[in-house]
Amino acid sequence: MLKIVKKDILISRKNLLLVSAYIVLVPVLFYLTKDDKQMYLPFYTSLFPIAFFLNRNCYQEDNVNIRQFIRTLGVSQKKFMLAKYLITLAIIVFATATTAIEQQLLYGSFSPFILSIAFFVTAMYAGVFLFLFYVFDYSYSQFTLYVIMGVLLIGIALSKFNSSLFSDLYVQLDQLHPAIIFALSLVLYSLIFFISTVNKILYSYHANKG
Repeated sequence: MLKIVKKDILISRKNLLLVSAYIVLVPVLFYLTKDDKQMYLPFYTSLFPIAFFLNRNCYQEDNVNIRQFIRTLGVSQKKFMLAKYLITLAIIVFATATTAIEQQLLYGSFSPFILSIAFFVTAMYAGVFLFLFYVFDYSYSQFTLYVIMGVLLIGIALSKFNSSLFSDLYVQLDQLHPAIIFALSLVLYSLIFFISTVNKILYSYHANKG
């Protein structure tokens, strides 16, 4: 399993370096520009770099030559999928930890609650993206970010019309311990991976049968 992860990292090393640089530099740029929205920084350092990584990486992987190369590795599709899910999760964890450390160093504090919400949103985005990519292909998964952004924008728009309802919802969520949100994110992410492998097997079976 470790060898598969290493091979995937080697294939994706340029994208990983770009994403890592972005995650490290964005908090500094926020600080230097005196941006007053630094509370939402975890979304900038997790959701957007993950979207970039997955779109670039999966677009390249959704290539006949790359797919043929992967088959020559003698690795089961499930193990290769697991490697991709693990690498993506590692990036999300890295982004979350780096953002917390840099916010603490630059601003003197950070919000565990906002970090956990950003972690949850990013993990759900990544899980759904990879699900669509492996069960179908990139032509389906590439629109995942637009759907997530659309849902968030609809939520923001609705909050303008019924601010009391969303204020109450925020208060209820804020009472949840961040550890619970982190744990829920990991459980749902793992569940999406399991559903992805099952659906991939069923989809491949019916495609071959057809």
